[in-house]
Amino acid sequence: MSDAPLPVNLRQMLHKHDRREISDAELEHAYEATITRIVNEQESAGIDLLTDGQIRWDDLLTPITRQLDGAKPGGLLRYFDNNVYYRHPVIQGPIRWRGPATVDDYRTAAGATRRPVKAVLPGPITYAVLAEDRAYKNFEMLARAVSEALHQEALALQEAGAPLIQIDEPALGGQPARLALARACMETIARGLKTKVGIATYFKPVQEIWTGLRAFPVQVWQVDVADRPAQLDMVLNAPPDGEVVFGCMDARNTRLEERDTLARTLERATDRLGADRVWASPNAGLEFLPHATAQKKMARLAEAVGAVNGRTAGTAAR
Repeated sequence: MSDAPLPVNLRQMLHKHDRREISDAELEHAYEATITRIVNEQESAGIDLLTDGQIRWDDLLTPITRQLDGAKPGGLLRYFDNNVYYRHPVIQGPIRWRGPATVDDYRTAAGATRRPVKAVLPGPITYAVLAEDRAYKNFEMLARAVSEALHQEALALQEAGAPLIQIDEPALGGQPARLALARACMETIARGLKTKVGIATYFKPVQEIWTGLRAFPVQVWQVDVADRPAQLDMVLNAPPDGEVVFGCMDARNTRLEERDTLARTLERATDRLGADRVWASPNAGLEFLPHATAQKKMARLAEAVGAVNGRTAGTAAR
């Protein structure tokens, strides 16, 4: 694999659109072609549960922010301890969902494959932590308002056919005092849903909150065991009643993991939980890595699952 020229250079097309050299329709075609390519790359690497690659996302929060009355994207701030930036949401008034933010891209991705495609949304605790609240001036009120909007987005994704809606909460491990609020918000998001709901934690350790977190009203938990290996024993000693996605591949390091090292981790997990409850995944999004490195990491993850003789539910993209 190499960083050869791609069929559609999305960055170049965005620059052309900014200079009004291409139309809105041409830019939209570039987005759709890129999403299809990313889905095909995941398939070729052996990934079982795919994503749309979040190609249109500037960051985790901005796509939702743009579809919320009462919020607007603000200035750039550093995203946790990564060398990338996000636009912090500025809350100016009551939060109200005004229409789907992620459904069109989900449909594009799902239409490009016969494999299942999961949807991803930001969690309300992370959203509220990273927002500038000029309206509610109350963390709980803001988080609950965001969770109501996310519930509407989740219903739209369910209608589009998403088999799993993953709620990303990278800030939650650093907010132990807000665990009860996080659970209440998750209950709001999942209210009335028939599709599976999952929670993904990364960046922050979750040992302090694991007892409460594993009782959340979800069916899938994702836990980082690459950057935080002690969390493997944490999960295996006190597993949740559902499926677990083990983030066993480091998404923020270009070093390619050894297949057998990954396989040993997955063997321990499957021996304890059973093959039908174990998934293998990067521990965070692969957008932090060069394109060719991300491809190699996905393929290596699939190799590790194969080395366990298929004794896992499969591989999941982040």
